[in-house]
Amino acid sequence: MLTDSQIQEIIDNAHEEAVVWDGFDQALIGTDIGGRLVYSIERMEKVLMDRDGMTKEDAKEFLDFNTFGTNAGDFTPLHVYLYI
Repeated sequence: MLTDSQIQEIIDNAHEEAVVWDGFDQALIGTDIGGRLVYSIERMEKVLMDRDGMTKEDAKEFLDFNTFGTNAGDFTPLHVYLYI
């Protein structure tokens, strides 16, 4: 689990126009070379399951419909699967 200072450090290292997804701070894993925030998809699903009581399938569907297709400009966050 990320501490508040770790979350703030990630956001501080992002571009000033980087889009931040509200409520998904614990899913942050870093930034890309251009300053976009990078989120772990698995951690985003876990946030929805823990916080909102969604099943894994519901969380995937929610993210697919409400988040992953969003284009918020040049600094739209990246979403990745971690295989490590």
